[in-house]
Amino acid sequence: MDGIPPIWLFMTWLVANFFCIGIMFGNFHALALEPLGHMAGLGAALVGFLSTIIAIPLGWAVGYFFDGGVTSLVGGFALLGLGSLIIMVWTEAEER
Repeated sequence: MDGIPPIWLFMTWLVANFFCIGIMFGNFHALALEPLGHMAGLGAALVGFLSTIIAIPLGWAVGYFFDGGVTSLVGGFALLGLGSLIIMVWTEAEER
């Protein structure tokens, strides 16, 4: 397919991906704010700020490798997802 799949296949993949990401972000934000009950507004603002500051260079890096196909987007999702998984496993292991 030379890096350009049929639109129905790509959209099916995107819908499944964004559905999972939407559920995941809500839960991760709730976990991050759990110890900040007395100042949840400040915690939510800080989590949102840090998420944006971290996402900007990562989004730029994925966009830099755009070549007209979907390979860079799929690769970015795979690499950044794997990186997120490694960080989550590492932080959970630190707590024990």
